[in-house]
Amino acid sequence: HPSLLRYMLLPMLDNNGGHVQVKKTGQRISTRDAIFILTTNCFGDLINDVFHDAIEPEVSGLSEHTYDQLTSRVVALMRNNSIQCEDAHPQSRNPFASEPLWRRLRAGHSLANKHGMFLFLPPTEEEVDRLVELSLERFNRGLAGRELYYTRGALRWLQRRMNARFADGRENHGTVYAFIEQTLVPLMPPWSPATDSGQRVLLSVSKPLQELETAVLG
Repeated sequence: HPSLLRYMLLPMLDNNGGHVQVKKTGQRISTRDAIFILTTNCFGDLINDVFHDAIEPEVSGLSEHTYDQLTSRVVALMRNNSIQCEDAHPQSRNPFASEPLWRRLRAGHSLANKHGMFLFLPPTEEEVDRLVELSLERFNRGLAGRELYYTRGALRWLQRRMNARFADGRENHGTVYAFIEQTLVPLMPPWSPATDSGQRVLLSVSKPLQELETAVLG
């Protein structure tokens, strides 16, 4: 809502003595030395298009020059008042096209960059691969009384599927474990803590269908 920006956020970010006022008591609390972390999903689809279509990330991550180019393009997008933010209030097509807001953000560039902002970028393939491994370890720890083993082929199967989902823009970091859980739980063999304590399960890829399968190890 535009009032939130005008009457609450801008006074708190004032570089000459920002403050927040307690409504019930009228007390003014200084925010001069405070650090604000502001996040938004506004323009998410457009920013994703800029990232995937205009600038290809390096395998090991973005170089400083490429990151600066990308940030400049995103800033230009966010400051364009003719572009409608998906979730903006009807009275404000683009709440970020506020010059007073950008003056305050730029003043804090020593904590970010010359634009006063960071971009939360999609992970690289290497990072997704590592997230899958960590999620498998977490899934294994949750198997009370059982232990999951997996072949390298099964690991690569999961990593390829997860990278494809990120490439489509459908996933974020928080959903990797959910993907692992949703994929593996239906494949786990029947188990009873009374009779199957210490059960060992092998996850592999079937030869003819190239799909995941599980088997109980003797």
